[in-house]
Parts: sequence; C-alpha cells; structure tokens
Amino acid sequence: MSIDLGLPTLGTTGVPTLPEGESLTGKDFTSDQEVRWCPGCGDYAVLKAVQSFLPTLNIRRENVVFISGIGCSSRFPYYLDTYGMHSIHGRAPPSPPASQSPAKTSTSSSSPATATPCPSAATTSSTRCAATST
Repeated sequence: MSIDLGLPTLGTTGVPTLPEGESLTGKDFTSDQEVRWCPGCGDYAVLKAVQSFLPTLNIRRENVVFISGIGCSSRFPYYLDTYGMHSIHGRAPPSPPASQSPAKTSTSSSSPATATPCPSAATTSSTRCAATST
C-alpha cells in the first residue's frame, strides 16, 4: 500500500523542453568563471561530463538548478551557466525538493541570469525545475 503525499516527483517530467529544432551544447552550460581546482583533480572530469550530459536532456538552461554544499566539488554552481545555490554544510540534500516548487517559466530564450527564476513558491503554474544536487 502506498500513500500519495503530494511530494514532487524526480526527473524531468513536466519540465519544459527546448523548442523544436533548437539545441544546446556543452558550451551553453559553461559559465565565464575560472575553474579553480587543483591540477589533476577528478572534479574537472566530472564537470566536463555534466556539461556534456546536460544538452542531452533537451531542457532549457533556465529550468536547471544545481545545489551544492561545502567543499571543492561544491563549486559546481559557479562553473555551470544554470541556476545554482551554494548551501551550508549538510544542507544540500534537503534543498532540491524545495526548488521543484510550482514556478512560472520564461518563454524567452534569455540566459538564466536574465530569465524568470525557476523556483518560486508564490506562483501557481505546474511547471518544475530539473533540480540536481552535487
């Protein structure tokens, strides 16, 4: 027996996709910030893999949010051209469900820096962000 608690589902169900014929590349998800990890750090490979994977989701950048905690790998929000949040120690896991609150979506093709923010508890649309925790 399962009980529906009304919690958001995981994944990209309900997240707006790119218009037909439009596509993104890894460079579209690369910020202008200098990556500051130690030479040889494995985080470089993880960042590159994530930047290469995000375009395959076929979702708009303004509907992606990376939430991180403390440490070197938690610099992800700075290195990706998406929404992001650098949270306090031990608080990254509880944050993604809150970011999937109902939100208005922007219909413009503007960058995440100028688009309508995805997480917003004050709106009534049924669209959600694709939240990712690092």
